[in-house]
Amino acid sequence: MNWLIKIGSLFGGRHMRDAVGLAEQALPIVRLIATLTPTRADDEILRAAQELGVPIARQWLALEPSDRGRALLQIASSALKARVPSAAGRVIDLAVQLAVVRMRDDAGR
Repeated sequence: MNWLIKIGSLFGGRHMRDAVGLAEQALPIVRLIATLTPTRADDEILRAAQELGVPIARQWLALEPSDRGRALLQIASSALKARVPSAAGRVIDLAVQLAVVRMRDDAGR
Protein backbone atom coordinates (compact mmCIF):
# COMPACT_ATOMS: atom_id res chain seq x y z
CA MET A 1 0.00 0.00 0.00
CA ASN A 2 2.97 2.35 0.51
CA TRP A 3 3.43 2.79 -3.23
CA LEU A 4 -0.21 3.85 -3.53
CA ILE A 5 0.20 6.42 -0.78
CA LYS A 6 3.21 7.84 -2.61
CA ILE A 7 1.22 8.09 -5.85
CA GLY A 8 -1.64 9.73 -4.00
CA SER A 9 0.66 12.30 -2.49
CA LEU A 10 2.06 13.18 -5.90
CA PHE A 11 -1.38 13.80 -7.35
CA GLY A 12 -3.00 15.16 -4.24
CA GLY A 13 -6.52 15.72 -5.55
CA ARG A 14 -9.52 14.31 -3.74
CA HIS A 15 -10.33 11.88 -6.54
CA MET A 16 -6.82 10.46 -6.45
CA ARG A 17 -6.92 10.06 -2.69
CA ASP A 18 -10.30 8.33 -2.95
CA ALA A 19 -9.03 6.05 -5.72
CA VAL A 20 -5.93 5.14 -3.73
CA GLY A 21 -8.19 4.21 -0.84
CA LEU A 22 -10.33 1.98 -3.06
CA ALA A 23 -7.42 0.36 -4.90
CA GLU A 24 -6.89 -2.15 -2.10
CA GLN A 25 -10.54 -3.22 -2.45
CA ALA A 26 -10.11 -3.48 -6.21
CA LEU A 27 -6.99 -5.64 -6.01
CA PRO A 28 -8.72 -8.97 -5.20
CA ILE A 29 -11.23 -8.31 -7.99
CA VAL A 30 -8.45 -7.61 -10.49
CA ARG A 31 -6.52 -10.69 -9.38
CA LEU A 32 -9.60 -12.90 -9.72
CA ILE A 33 -10.28 -11.61 -13.23
CA ALA A 34 -6.65 -12.19 -14.21
CA THR A 35 -6.81 -15.74 -12.88
CA LEU A 36 -10.08 -16.53 -14.64
CA THR A 37 -9.15 -14.98 -18.00
CA PRO A 38 -5.63 -16.07 -18.98
CA THR A 39 -6.44 -16.09 -22.72
CA ARG A 40 -9.35 -13.61 -22.67
CA ALA A 41 -11.56 -16.08 -24.52
CA ASP A 42 -15.34 -15.55 -24.58
CA ASP A 43 -16.05 -18.28 -22.05
CA GLU A 44 -13.41 -16.92 -19.67
CA ILE A 45 -14.82 -13.40 -19.84
CA LEU A 46 -18.35 -14.72 -19.30
CA ARG A 47 -17.19 -16.77 -16.32
CA ALA A 48 -15.39 -13.82 -14.74
CA ALA A 49 -18.45 -11.61 -15.11
CA GLN A 50 -20.69 -14.33 -13.72
CA GLU A 51 -18.35 -15.02 -10.79
CA LEU A 52 -18.40 -11.33 -9.86
CA GLY A 53 -22.14 -10.91 -10.45
CA VAL A 54 -21.65 -8.45 -13.31
CA PRO A 55 -24.14 -8.54 -16.17
CA ILE A 56 -22.17 -9.14 -19.34
CA ALA A 57 -22.52 -6.76 -22.23
CA ARG A 58 -22.44 -8.79 -25.43
CA GLN A 59 -20.54 -6.03 -27.22
CA TRP A 60 -17.55 -6.84 -25.00
CA LEU A 61 -17.32 -10.25 -26.64
CA ALA A 62 -17.33 -8.64 -30.09
CA LEU A 63 -14.07 -6.84 -29.30
CA GLU A 64 -10.89 -7.95 -30.96
CA PRO A 65 -8.75 -10.10 -28.65
CA SER A 66 -6.22 -7.28 -28.38
CA ASP A 67 -8.97 -4.95 -27.08
CA ARG A 68 -10.52 -7.32 -24.56
CA GLY A 69 -8.59 -5.75 -21.73
CA ARG A 70 -11.15 -2.95 -21.84
CA ALA A 71 -13.91 -5.47 -21.18
CA LEU A 72 -12.01 -6.88 -18.23
CA LEU A 73 -11.48 -3.39 -16.80
CA GLN A 74 -15.20 -2.72 -17.18
CA ILE A 75 -16.07 -5.94 -15.37
CA ALA A 76 -13.71 -5.01 -12.54
CA SER A 77 -15.13 -1.49 -12.34
CA SER A 78 -18.69 -2.80 -12.29
CA ALA A 79 -17.85 -5.29 -9.53
CA LEU A 80 -16.16 -2.59 -7.42
CA LYS A 81 -19.03 -0.17 -8.01
CA ALA A 82 -21.44 -2.80 -6.67
CA ARG A 83 -19.34 -3.00 -3.50
CA VAL A 84 -18.92 0.77 -3.14
CA PRO A 85 -22.00 2.30 -4.76
CA SER A 86 -21.35 5.76 -3.33
CA ALA A 87 -18.03 6.15 -5.17
CA ALA A 88 -17.87 8.17 -8.37
CA GLY A 89 -17.39 6.24 -11.61
CA ARG A 90 -14.08 7.87 -12.49
CA VAL A 91 -12.76 7.14 -8.99
CA ILE A 92 -13.78 3.50 -9.38
CA ASP A 93 -12.09 3.31 -12.79
CA LEU A 94 -8.90 4.87 -11.44
CA ALA A 95 -8.87 2.50 -8.45
CA VAL A 96 -9.12 -0.46 -10.81
CA GLN A 97 -6.27 0.89 -12.96
CA LEU A 98 -4.12 1.35 -9.85
CA ALA A 99 -4.92 -2.20 -8.76
CA VAL A 100 -3.84 -3.51 -12.18
CA VAL A 101 -0.54 -1.66 -11.86
CA ARG A 102 -0.08 -3.07 -8.35
CA MET A 103 -0.82 -6.62 -9.53
CA ARG A 104 1.66 -6.32 -12.38
CA ASP A 105 4.24 -4.82 -10.06
CA ASP A 106 3.76 -7.68 -7.60
CA ALA A 107 4.12 -10.21 -10.44
CA GLY A 108 7.38 -8.60 -11.55
CA ARG A 109 9.04 -9.08 -8.18
